[in-house]
Amino acid sequence: MSEGHNGSSWLADLMSNRPFIVGALFLGTYFAPFLILIGFPLAFVFRARPEEDWEQSHFDYLIRTVWIALLIAIVAAAMALSLHFAIGDNDETPLVYIIIGVLGSGLAFALCGVRVLISMMKSASRIPITNSKSWLI
Repeated sequence: MSEGHNGSSWLADLMSNRPFIVGALFLGTYFAPFLILIGFPLAFVFRARPEEDWEQSHFDYLIRTVWIALLIAIVAAAMALSLHFAIGDNDETPLVYIIIGVLGSGLAFALCGVRVLISMMKSASRIPITNSKSWLI
């Protein structure tokens, strides 16, 4: 097994990497949605007390990622509601909701998944996020 710079294994190094842990929890949300209830508050706690300078940008980036996902969900719900009033209640209404739901969910999953993976890859190398305030990638 490969050893790190201080004699610890690479896995032990990742498990002590706080932004990587939060990112892993966020990524785990795709499989177990309750993990966001652990990862999101943990990101705020870790951000309040960063151990290293590069961590702050990761926590800002990861917290913003959750807000982006929430915003996409709200926009998709607003679109579905406005289309409901525009189209009315007919046989095509469920199909419209399904299309909006799939498009909104797909966009949120893709964008947020890429953002979390970027953070995890950079945090594994202890590299700060260059534009942590970005709403895109």
